[in-house]
Amino acid sequence: MDGVYTEDQAKRGRSIYGLTCQSCHTPASHAGPAFLAAWGGRPIAELYFFIRDNMPQTDPGILSAKEYAQVVAYLLQLNGMPPGPDELPIESSALESIRFDTASPNDSGMRIR
Repeated sequence: MDGVYTEDQAKRGRSIYGLTCQSCHTPASHAGPAFLAAWGGRPIAELYFFIRDNMPQTDPGILSAKEYAQVVAYLLQLNGMPPGPDELPIESSALESIRFDTASPNDSGMRIR
């Protein structure tokens, strides 16, 4: 349950989400059991690269790597993942080592592999 993003990073991600994502998606569509079922147990890199390569639908790739990481941090926060002292990295090797661990419904969170 080590936090892999900071509270400030998620706050910046929330602002970006509101400006670039919310016209097509609601925060509720990226939170809860359906979201965790889709992304649980997978490396955070897969989520990051999916968003980076496909969003926003009208202009994929328009955000900086740092901004995409901020949006992912916000999505982690939406799903009850705890913040920590360090920002979510943007390096693919670091993102590959972080995954959602949703094995137990009472202990859904992230773990370092």
